[in-house]
Amino acid sequence: MFPSRARLALLLAALSSLAGAASAQSLWHVDVNAPPGGDGSAASPYSSLQVALDAGATLSGDSLHVAPGTYVEFIDFRGKNVRVAASHGPQLTVLRGDPNAVPTRSVVTFASGEGPGAQLIGFTIRDGNGRADAAGSRGGGVYIEGASPTLRELIVRDNTADFGGGVFVRSARPSIASCAFYDNVAAHSGGALRMELTDFLNAPYGLEGCRFARNVALNGDGGAVSSHDSFAALNGSSFQSNAAPNGSGGAANFFGLGGGCLDCVFTGNSARSGGALALTLTLDSSLMRCEFRQNHATNTVASGGGGGAVLALASPLRVSDSSFIANRVEWPHSGGAIRATGPMLSNDAHLLLLRCEFTGNARSAIYYLPGTSTAVGLAQQCTIVGNDGGVSASTPLFRVSSCIVRDNGPFNLSAWGGVTYSNVSGGAPGAGNIDVDPQFWNPAALDWRLAPSSPCIDSGDPALLDPDGSRADMGARPYSASDCLGPVAYCLGGTSSDGACSPTLELVGAPSVQVASGCVLRASGLPGARMGGVVLGLVGEQHRPWGSTSFSCVAPPRIRSAAQLASSSSGACDGSFEVDLFAWLAAHGLSLAPGTIAWAQAWYRDPAAARGSNFSSALRFGLCP
Repeated sequence: MFPSRARLALLLAALSSLAGAASAQSLWHVDVNAPPGGDGSAASPYSSLQVALDAGATLSGDSLHVAPGTYVEFIDFRGKNVRVAASHGPQLTVLRGDPNAVPTRSVVTFASGEGPGAQLIGFTIRDGNGRADAAGSRGGGVYIEGASPTLRELIVRDNTADFGGGVFVRSARPSIASCAFYDNVAAHSGGALRMELTDFLNAPYGLEGCRFARNVALNGDGGAVSSHDSFAALNGSSFQSNAAPNGSGGAANFFGLGGGCLDCVFTGNSARSGGALALTLTLDSSLMRCEFRQNHATNTVASGGGGGAVLALASPLRVSDSSFIANRVEWPHSGGAIRATGPMLSNDAHLLLLRCEFTGNARSAIYYLPGTSTAVGLAQQCTIVGNDGGVSASTPLFRVSSCIVRDNGPFNLSAWGGVTYSNVSGGAPGAGNIDVDPQFWNPAALDWRLAPSSPCIDSGDPALLDPDGSRADMGARPYSASDCLGPVAYCLGGTSSDGACSPTLELVGAPSVQVASGCVLRASGLPGARMGGVVLGLVGEQHRPWGSTSFSCVAPPRIRSAAQLASSSSGACDGSFEVDLFAWLAAHGLSLAPGTIAWAQAWYRDPAAARGSNFSSALRFGLCP
């Protein structure tokens, strides 16, 4: 007989073992093609997801391994924190509802206090028509209320509801990442996602790395995302061709509280106002490192229109390090890129623009009219160039500092609050202002970096510093000694005398002055077995006819490489040769500084040409550190 202490130790060990077994996580299998009545094992999987979730043996902490197929059923997690993952991803695994279901139903429901452990991963969710309540249907694909589930790698498409065609969220804190929302429709607001009363103080609502395309809010706001009295955080996401034809915010609409966008791209979205994004009565909102391109505010009357990309209505807004390209608005001078107006209730329309770029926007890039004496407006270190109208701010509350504002037509700049240390077409009164060519690297490619000789370098507000510690530059992109101009082909279209060959020149390798060799100028598409070489200049380009089929495109003076024989055989157009750039420069005793711009072109013998030779296309590039 064991001593009492030994028996006690064995009993405690047994109880510990049982407790561990009871709490161990289990893996259950689901396969829609399996016969009904399975037990969830690999050999006998469940044939229904809801059956698997409802099974008494399925406990929080367990996982469901779901085989490919189309599961035509409505799923409710019923408070269980279970990981449900498709083994082969959303293209092969579909949760399908019924668009004609009466009463209407969401395909997936989280409404019983589920936490982050309730996970749905790797499915396509489609053909739901939303959970019905007295105000209409909500969440065609997914309905979330009072829960905090985790949604990953989902495709939510072709769902409909009155609010939140794809997903509806209320009083909840879900985590949504790497999901795609396509072709969802809301009769009212939130074509892809509608969010209400999220608990932003404890856990801001966030979407990470998601894509929204072709979602529509037919008669309300937020073609893709509608946030109502919530805090919306959109991170690393893209919004393309979403629409709110009768409302605000073609991509997203924030009403109340506010939100933010970080590293997001908005392209081709449309709405009556706020073509991409609309903010109304928010407490605070910010946009950082975002791009707005070709968005459209369609309203053709004065009231309620404006903001081709962004409308901020009585909403403080901070925008930094973002670009606004070719956005437009129909009502004249109402903010092709941004319209900020107020007041409503006690909100002020503060607008702060830092290091932003505006180009190609129609009907004034920026329109600002705060409507109170306490609002503050500032554009600082911005590049506002080539718009149909620049800045329209007929109020002493808006200032422009350290900006480049040029070539925006007859309405280039109206900023009653003052302009200082800026480069303005036609000039502007104020300390430090200039009116000269900014010398951008490559405006044709929307490259607004400053070339090394730019007069905007170290000419901004002396109270500001650039990242390198020097005095601030004018414009959105501070000059850096590490900048260099990428290769740009120009002077195209030259051919050999017989019209058969169209030679080109390209730069292969990084043109860094720190390397002695390895960066080459490569000519290709030449007539084979012909002598040729490269010419290079440091002055600029020209377009001088050379015979009847080619052009001399490098302005003199030029240096010329030694002639060499193009590879391939006579009669073909696959001849080529290379010239090592830095070895060639060293042979001529040239040591060029970083930032130097060079122009180069290949020449080759062409006996039938009037001048006995012809040229390739030309190349412009900058030397890098």
